[in-house]
Amino acid sequence: MLRPGQAIYSALKRSFDFKGRSRRSEFWWFNAFLILGLTCLAMGEVYILPADPNIDSWGNPTLGGFEAWLNSWKYYGLSTAFSYLTLPAFASVAMRRLHDVGRRGWPVSILVIASEISNILVISKNSYNGYGSADPLVTPSSISYWDFVSPYFVVSALIYLAFALYVILAALRDSHLGDNVYGPSPKYDSGVSVFD
Repeated sequence: MLRPGQAIYSALKRSFDFKGRSRRSEFWWFNAFLILGLTCLAMGEVYILPADPNIDSWGNPTLGGFEAWLNSWKYYGLSTAFSYLTLPAFASVAMRRLHDVGRRGWPVSILVIASEISNILVISKNSYNGYGSADPLVTPSSISYWDFVSPYFVVSALIYLAFALYVILAALRDSHLGDNVYGPSPKYDSGVSVFD
């Protein structure tokens, strides 16, 4: 079993290595690092940095489209940069983990794409007056939460959840004994191929 520091270092070092296999400890320690890092950075941005003036008192954005995306970098730059910089490492360690249990890595690609589509749909939600309408008389009391949810977002979120569940369940499994089509086992160094 890899120690936390070794697992994180290994995942970051092999960020663009989508071949081979990774142990459970590398996958789970790296995911714990991502969750802890994003949580700390987001809390720091919310509680330490100044409030975003483009968010109204109900928490709705007053900007839409590309302008909102640029604004997110200004006020949430640390967590946004952290998530984009660690995305290749997450994708590669997840693919290698699936390889370790004998599965193909393409579900991780779908997971990353669905996640980014969901992010784009949320950020680019057109909100002329902060409530999703160009009508200045539309107020929070006259609209519901579901007015902001597009069917495209719901579909991409459901695809994301389905593939995330698949990756998590596959990552819980133990490594295949010996070599498989993706390479030698990082856990069982027996030198015996399962294809013999």
